[in-house]
Amino acid sequence: MRPVPKDGVVMGLKGT
Repeated sequence: MRPVPKDGVVMGLKGT
């Protein structure tokens, strides 16, 4: 997983 903000993690998993 890429280093992203806490909110970005959730969004990143969704692909949004």
